[in-house]
Amino acid sequence: MRIEVSNHQRIHRLRAGAIRTFVKWVMARACREVRNRPWAEVSVAIVGDGQIRRVNGEHLGHDEVTDVISFVYAPPAGAEGGLSGEVIVNADRAVSEARERRLTPSVELARYLAHGCQHLCGATDRTALQRLRMRRRETRWIREARKLGPLDLFVA
Repeated sequence: MRIEVSNHQRIHRLRAGAIRTFVKWVMARACREVRNRPWAEVSVAIVGDGQIRRVNGEHLGHDEVTDVISFVYAPPAGAEGGLSGEVIVNADRAVSEARERRLTPSVELARYLAHGCQHLCGATDRTALQRLRMRRRETRWIREARKLGPLDLFVA
């Protein structure tokens, strides 16, 4: 699976390589624990408040800032190799929420990435129980990832 990371905001300095590694690691877990789907590519777009608000309005009809949005794209007819997906995460929201929750921005951004990857693999959060299950997986995955090494998605 190919992971592409693009940074569309200029306020926060990020480590694209660390984000790519984390997303690949999380996608393996999400596919195993939620639903295994064949993936060709996952694109990660890092944006700010204004950009995610536009995407949220244009594609989902919500005129508000949010933390993460995910899209799954079927392969073109006749193409082989699996699905493509996109996770759009809000770096501005990660920084502000991290302050309120007394976490590092990297941990908050990792939570958004993990949440988006779960959606790519078919998880939903329409009910309180579904949201709780997703949150528990995110928390466990972040804890496991931190045991493997520092979770430095932002440049300090």
